[in-house]
Formats: sequence, structure tokens, C-alpha cells
Amino acid sequence: MAKQISTEISTQVLHYKPGGAPATFELTVNNDSDRFAAFQVDLSAAGSDPKLGSSWYRLVPAISSKIPGGDYTRFQVEILAVPPVPGGFTGTMNLTVRVFSWELNDEDRQILRLVVEGSGILPSTLALSERKFQGYPGDLIDVSVAVSNSNRQAVDVTLRLSGIDLNWFPNGAEKQLHIPARGQTDAVFACQLPDATQAPSGVYTLSVEATQLRAVPVQAQATLTILPAGFMEFRCSPTRQQLPMKPRRWLNPAVDTATYALELENQSNLPQEASVDVRYQDESSEKPRRWFPLFGGNAKSPVKPPDLSAKVATNTLEVKPGLVNLGVGETAQLELIIRRRLPWIGWSRRRFLQAKAIVSDPRLDLRNDTQTLELRVSPQIPLWLQLAGILFVLLLGWLILGRQRGHTGPVTAVQFSGQADEVVSVSTDGTVRRWQANGTHLKSRGILEQGDKAVRVVRYRPVNNDQVAVGFENGQIQIWDLLFGERQSSFSYRNDDRVFDLAFTQDSRSLFSGHGSGLILQWGIEPGRRALTQVKPRRGFKVDYAVQSLALVGSTENHLAIAGRYNRLTLLNLATETNREMPYRTGGFNDYIMSLATASQQPDLLATADNRGTITLWNLRRCLADNKAPCEQVDDWSTGHGGAAVRSVALSADGCNLVSAGDDGRVVLWSLTSEGTRSPALIEGKTLYQSSVPLNAVDLIRTKDRILVASGSQDHQVRLHSIDEATAQAGGTCSSFAQ
Repeated sequence: MAKQISTEISTQVLHYKPGGAPATFELTVNNDSDRFAAFQVDLSAAGSDPKLGSSWYRLVPAISSKIPGGDYTRFQVEILAVPPVPGGFTGTMNLTVRVFSWELNDEDRQILRLVVEGSGILPSTLALSERKFQGYPGDLIDVSVAVSNSNRQAVDVTLRLSGIDLNWFPNGAEKQLHIPARGQTDAVFACQLPDATQAPSGVYTLSVEATQLRAVPVQAQATLTILPAGFMEFRCSPTRQQLPMKPRRWLNPAVDTATYALELENQSNLPQEASVDVRYQDESSEKPRRWFPLFGGNAKSPVKPPDLSAKVATNTLEVKPGLVNLGVGETAQLELIIRRRLPWIGWSRRRFLQAKAIVSDPRLDLRNDTQTLELRVSPQIPLWLQLAGILFVLLLGWLILGRQRGHTGPVTAVQFSGQADEVVSVSTDGTVRRWQANGTHLKSRGILEQGDKAVRVVRYRPVNNDQVAVGFENGQIQIWDLLFGERQSSFSYRNDDRVFDLAFTQDSRSLFSGHGSGLILQWGIEPGRRALTQVKPRRGFKVDYAVQSLALVGSTENHLAIAGRYNRLTLLNLATETNREMPYRTGGFNDYIMSLATASQQPDLLATADNRGTITLWNLRRCLADNKAPCEQVDDWSTGHGGAAVRSVALSADGCNLVSAGDDGRVVLWSLTSEGTRSPALIEGKTLYQSSVPLNAVDLIRTKDRILVASGSQDHQVRLHSIDEATAQAGGTCSSFAQ
């Protein structure tokens, strides 16, 4: 049978120098048949290992298109490397060029002589232990490299690292290796990452190069990811100013300006964009006053202020610059400029402002993110002209300041004792306060703790209520003895990892803490034993979002409900250390489930609240018993607070009442049925209190015939609200939660 394929090679001898330019030749393939056919080409070298593939040459095209009989096609062939001959090769070898066609079921072979120039020494091969390294500033990372010699004789190899700061390698970034014939040697480079301000977070390319005599250099690459670490700190100096800045003897200026120096320090390894938002804490106090005649006239017909629009225009707050870019380790100076019109008469008035730092990347801790500033405004007429009034104001001020017993910062958490005779509260001012509950009002019992760090959460010890656990923004947890008024012990795992919530087990032998980093830690508490500081928890868990709230659920307390950023709601099985996501509407970066609550006598009932104003009630009985069973949502509504964020919810011990508080300034009481839903008779809830400032915390307890509610607000106040049980139930009944 006549051959149907014939080939022509542009050269019979081809020269190739390792490490140089590719050697090329042209192959012409003739279709000597009477059919359409496509053609393919492969090369093989004498003595080479076919298992090592065909990466040493390249064909253009890889496969020809179909051509008719009598036509031809051309291939461009490039030799990219020495054919894979064991032990290396130099000299002349035969290459077999095979052309074949599946359509014709035929092939043709040609022989080409390849002359390999050079020493014949093969370059070493490199293998990194990992392709992706990662660590925090301060970590020590070992970069391990395996160097293999495929030659028939030993070689000396120089290893060099590049791509990152060579000062991070205290033992040097270069090593000399002697590798035996066809052997392998391992080398380890110790990489010591510096502190956060010297190691910016990011992905770095780490290159390892091996050089040896008479061989081309070879490289291997990996990535080094430096994880975010460090902190941002916000400072303000001074925190108190007065207007006018320089009081005059006869008449003070009508308008004056006060300046506060603000400072943002970036002690992290992330560049940040930062700004400061400043607002009066009680914005209602900034409304224009109405003036009445002092003598005679109609009090119902106020005299119009002379120029109200000018007054409003001169009362301004401005931060310069508005936005700052902070590089790693940098500090930015800003100014808060307050311009105000002074009143004609009266006494010096204090205005409190809240300066809140805002950063572009919230993954790292922002220390002292909120500062409370004080501005004292004096009248235009000097004090000596109002001596009688000034003396009275000084006396009144002395009495008020001397008897001051409240918080000086926003209240972040409140809780009743089990006997309903005491309330404990905490605030961003760093204080833990105790209050005696007397029916319809609270009486101060003094300060339990006065610190310089904001306090985020407080919880009574369930057994005896003789201790409280306190969580701080710097990550520390303290246990205080209420009988002796002294600190019993403290826990601290990671500095500056804010504690957002705490949960005791009913036997008070374990305490769970939820942190802004996503950590959930379990601490052991031994009754009667005093430990100064524990730094190692019994165990820990990690979720991939900032934790806002915790709650132990189920009668056996084998499950922990966890909630936080992105509207995430997780059920953690403490026995098996596995978790499952509960179904909740998907949230974005600024969406949070703010609060969880459960009832001690109905532990399968769970209440959740988020910053979009939604309150949800759950029956967890089935999904706690069976991990595959769905968690039942029994009620869900967002009308209670008009869409404003709901910051806190609490359930009564029997699960028959729910109380909520939020940014609309309302405390709302809800009556629940035996099935855990809202009572139809009180479907929109009952408002117990309305404030002009947001409410941050709320708690609920039932006495014999009344329901007591404690609330904590942004204006530093802790309040007690009381309602009789019959009014709260509004004709509804609740014996127990449906099982």
C-alpha cells in the first residue's frame, strides 16, 4: 500500500545551547492521499524518559487543520530545553520526528540530529516546603527549601532569598550548599517578622534562586502573607474648654471659638483612612430658645429673638481636616473648632459632645474610639454683674457635683439581681455601679469599680448573685465579690480584643466570653478559690465575624447561641464542638444582630434583635435535639421601634414577657403567649418610656404582681420602670412555652 504521508525537514542538524535562545526548524507535511485529513507531530529523543512529558519542545500549530488530498501544511518546531535524559546530556543525539493522522491511519518518521552545546551540567531543582506562608508581626517563620542535584557528580550551590526585606532574616539570606551526586540537601531560612509598624500587612513574593558553576540559575517562588495586627488609638486634648477662651472684664464677645486638639495614631500594619464625627450628646439643647418679657406682657406671646438665622449660623462644629490618610506607624493631628454665640445673661452652661473616630478598615481594635468632651459656655455679661445669681449657681453646682452618683458616659449594660432588689450597670466611663431598686426608683449604692477603660458588659453570677463578671474593651474580664467589694479574679487571653458579651452556666462553674475578633472562650471558675489572673481558657472557638451577643440555650446547656456582624446567627454544640448556622436574613458589613435573650425556665425559647429594627422569637427544642431538624421561627416583626436599631432585648424567667430598647429612645414591653408569639391583645407592645436619646441596654424581672424594667441610655442615665402584671398581660395568658 502506497504511503499517504510524506514529510520534509528544513535541516538535518540542529544546534541548541542550554539557557540560550530556542532552536527552531520547519516541518512540511504533504497529504499524498485523496481524502481530507488533519496531522499531528510529536518528538522523541534517544535515551529520554517519555514519562517526563513534552515540555522541552513546542509546536505551532499544535494540530493542523484538515487539508485536502494533494495539499500540504507546515509546523514550526522550537526546542526549548535539553530532552529529559537522566543525569544530563551534552553532545549529539538523534531526535525522531513522528507525523501521524487519525483520519488516514498512517504515519511518517524522520531523524534529526540535535547537537547540545555546553558543559552538560544540569541546573539544580528547588522545592519549597510551602507555596503560601503567613504570619503575624513578631512571628518566626521557617522557610524550608529542598535542593536536588540530578548530575552524576557533586555540585556546589549558592541559595539566595529576595523579594522581601533581608533584615527580616537574622541568620542571613544566603547559604552555600554542597550537594552529592544525584542527592538532595535541605536548607532552612529563619524569617523573623518585625513589629506591626515595621511589617505592613499584605502579600509579598518570596523568591529563592540557586546558582552554580556552568549551569543556568533556577528560581522558586512562594508568597508571604503578613496578617493584620496592631491597633488604632484616638486621643483628645484638652477634653474641657470654655467660652470665651479669655473672659473680659466688662463685656464678653457675642461669638467666640473653642479649639480641641484631636490625635489619631496608627500602631497597626494597615494603612487607614480616618475621620472624626462630633455631635452634641443632647441635640435638643441646641434648639433656639424662646424669650419672654421679664415684666408685664402676655407670657403666651413670646418676643421674637432679634436675628434667629444669624444665631443658628454662628453655632457650628467643624473638624479639620475632614479626612486623613494614616500610613503604617503614622500619627495625624486634627482640630475640632466650635463656634458659638454666647447668651446675654445667665450662668455658665456645660455642653457635652461626643467625638467618635471612624476608620476605613475596622478589622483592628480602635482604642478609646469615643471621647466625651465638655464645653463650658459663659454669658456675654460677666459673672461679677450677676453676683447673686452666680453665688446661687455655685452653691447649686457644688450641691449637684458633691452628690453626683451617676455615670459620666453612655451606659452599655444593665442587669437585675435574682431578688429584684438590686441593679448593676456599666458604662464607657469605666465605672461599674450598683443601684438599690426601691419600687419605682433607683438609689445609688456606690461605685464597685472605677477604671480607665470602657466597660461593655456585666453579668451576675447565677448562684447566690454574690459576684459579678465585668467585660472591658481591652479584652480583660474581672470577677468582683459584692459582699466585700473587691476583685476576686481576672481573665485575659488577648490584649485589646474587646469583650462584647458574657454568659454564665447555671452552676456558675463556667463563664463564656464573646470577642470582637470572633473568639468565644470558656473560662473555668472554682468557687471559693481566688486566682489573680488567668491567661489560658479551658477551651476556645472561632467564628468568622465579630461577636455581639451570647446565650446558653437548652435545658442541658450543651448549646451556645452566637450572634454578630453580617446578621450571622450560629448554634454551637459544646459537647461535639460543632456548629450550625441558623436561618436569618442575609446582612452586609453594617448589619448586626445586636442582642440575644433566653428564659431560664424556658431555655428552648430564644429572642434576637438586630440593628435594622427586627425582633425574632425562636423555638429551638427540635433543632437542639436533632442537628438536622430546622430551628423553628415562631414570630418575627420590625414595627416595634419604627425601623430603628434594637440594641437590647430581655425575657422574663418564665418566657411570658419580652422587653426591647433601641435607637428610637423607647422601652417597649411585649406580652407573649404559651406558643412564644406576641399576644394578640398587645400585638404592637406597650411603651414604658420614651427618651430623646438612644437606649443601649435593658433588663426585665417579674415580682409578685409587678414587672420591673431597667434601662441604660446614651445620656448616661440608668432608669427603673414599673408596671403591674395585669396591665402588661392585657388579658392574655401565658402558662409555659409550648413544648
